[in-house]
Amino acid sequence: MLYSSLGHYALIIGLFISFPIFFFSIQNFRNNDVLDNKIINFSFIQLLLVTVSFLGLVLSFIYSDFSNETVFNNSHTTKPLFYKISERGEITKEVFYYGW
Repeated sequence: MLYSSLGHYALIIGLFISFPIFFFSIQNFRNNDVLDNKIINFSFIQLLLVTVSFLGLVLSFIYSDFSNETVFNNSHTTKPLFYKISERGEITKEVFYYGW
């Protein structure tokens, strides 16, 4: 439950961070001289928050946190760990095929 909530709130905050990025991008579009550092800083914060959200989802799959709807619909407690993380084993196959 903790990982799902953490990922959810990180994604919501990342959504709100996108509004200043949009605002500063429009301002920077009018002045083409130099890229504003505010855009880069907000973009980095948004990237960090989306990464935290993704890791929250992955951890929900690992610990079989069925309070998350995506985990509830696509996971089972008896599945192996790699199968739970990759959702139908696609990542496991890619690592096996391309890793050699």
